[in-house]
Amino acid sequence: MRFPKYLLISILFCISACSSNENDPGQDGTNPEDTVEPPLIASLSTEFLVEGNTLVIEGENFVDSEAQTTVFVNNVETSSNSITNTRITLDILGQTESGPLNLVVQVADRESNVKSLYYQIKEWKVLPTNDQKEYLNVRLLNNNQDIYVGIMELSDEEPLLTFSITDIIKYDAGEQGFQQSEILSGIRRFEVSESGKSVALRGGLLFLSDNFFQDVSSQVLFETSDPDSQAPTFIIEEDHIFITTEMAIHTLSVDGGENFEKRILDYMSLRSFNDEGEAIGHSPIGRIKSFGKTHNDEIYGLGSFKDRDHLVMKSVNYLDWDVVDSITPGLELTKAKFIDTDLILTNYEDNILAKSSDLGASWTNLPGIKVQRFFIRSRLEWWAVNEENVLIRTKDGGITWQDELVFQPEDIIRDIQFAENKVIVSGRGLLRIKYE
Repeated sequence: MRFPKYLLISILFCISACSSNENDPGQDGTNPEDTVEPPLIASLSTEFLVEGNTLVIEGENFVDSEAQTTVFVNNVETSSNSITNTRITLDILGQTESGPLNLVVQVADRESNVKSLYYQIKEWKVLPTNDQKEYLNVRLLNNNQDIYVGIMELSDEEPLLTFSITDIIKYDAGEQGFQQSEILSGIRRFEVSESGKSVALRGGLLFLSDNFFQDVSSQVLFETSDPDSQAPTFIIEEDHIFITTEMAIHTLSVDGGENFEKRILDYMSLRSFNDEGEAIGHSPIGRIKSFGKTHNDEIYGLGSFKDRDHLVMKSVNYLDWDVVDSITPGLELTKAKFIDTDLILTNYEDNILAKSSDLGASWTNLPGIKVQRFFIRSRLEWWAVNEENVLIRTKDGGITWQDELVFQPEDIIRDIQFAENKVIVSGRGLLRIKYE
């Protein structure tokens, strides 16, 4: 049977074209797979990830299918919680120690750029310190892993503390762990809030910031020639900033620090006058030593006045204070800590820990426990340093205690601060933080 010539030519052309299309590089000579854009990691939700927290990867050119998009952590494939074209969420599991991690996203055999983070397991961590410095006035935040610390240089001439904080330093939490940076020097005390509102005092000079001391303004709050004359206490509540000092001065701003209303409490201050009868100064004869806000937002303070060294005081605005009662004499109020009207703790002679449920009118000793220092995290959870220099904790209001850390006899612990999922212990040449 003979086929027309044009039919044979058509069949041969079709066979040739079909066979050449199997590996056709395209009109521009490229492989179609090479035209797929590689994935790009633009950012991570954090550079310091604590065990148990979810990591978010933001980027481009991901494929919303785990079969096609894979995340590698230190070259080990890791399961994702969710994947879209621009976001991946995952929980990093199986890490047995803290340290840096490298992340890569792979799509269709094409790899992204490398992003690094520091992974912190839940444990006690030793932070780098200087043995010749006291680490005081530490501040932890719930939604920020950075740590703010006031430090004081120790001196051979003055081995005892003067409590003059010389510097505020910051432990920046990043992909390599913690890096130290100095914020302000010559500062007496400071406070940092969750919103970033921050305050510090150097003598009578007040420093204010809205972004964790990144940008700082200053103003003269008190007239004083002695930079160590003020030992302030700060309270920051949204736009309200309250400051009280050892000089019986109270000041309050309700607009975030733009304006302050200042009061010298006459009944807590002995004024001095010149020959013309003008007031030229004052000496404090009383002060409020610790503060607490009750469940119904009433403000209470524990203070002293002249020979009445044990007062319970009440205020509605932080500036005007009335004496409510005088509590049991003989207790050291500088160590008392106020949680609510039905829970005040103190420790006194022989390191006995005692609590009051009636604004200090009466006290009950906690049996079987003697502590050098104590710290209250919540109504039922308290931490303390016992006479053997062991850090202990109770979660049931002092009924039972568990050991947390054992320190050497020469170690000096100054303070413990808390956030939602972490605890930090500070002292002479030491900083220990626990992630929970």
